[in-house]
Amino acid sequence: MGTWLQILVEEVGEVAQAMQAQKGWGKESDADDLYTELIHVAAVAVAIAEQVKEERVMNES
Repeated sequence: MGTWLQILVEEVGEVAQAMQAQKGWGKESDADDLYTELIHVAAVAVAIAEQVKEERVMNES
């Protein structure tokens, strides 16, 4: 799960950068599309949830 956490935190950071860019704050970043960055966060969260579910099923067997 550690790798997933790193990926999720990175994506959340990009959401923060995109939000700051909308306000004219923060540093220059390629994370300027808030919608896209939020979709990335959701996709990573779904991938984590799927892994948790698979591990739960495997542990129940």
